[in-house]
Amino acid sequence: EDFIAETIIVHPNPATDMVQIILPSSNETADIELFSLGGNSVLNQLNYKSGAPLNISKIAPGCYFLHTKQNEVTAITKIIIQ
Repeated sequence: EDFIAETIIVHPNPATDMVQIILPSSNETADIELFSLGGNSVLNQLNYKSGAPLNISKIAPGCYFLHTKQNEVTAITKIIIQ
């Protein structure tokens, strides 16, 4: 089964202090990294478990790209932090 961006849900989006990333299967893990529009990495977490709360309260408001890597395939999702 292909791992594509449409199968990843980020809730809530826009977000303020916490998000959940829902992967295609609830028992899956993935490596996640959040990038600013300028390409700077602002958050990196290995083995993120689907649905676990992710603290983003220290990240400045703006638009970011979430890279979710699983089985050597990377999906990119836009996240807005308010």
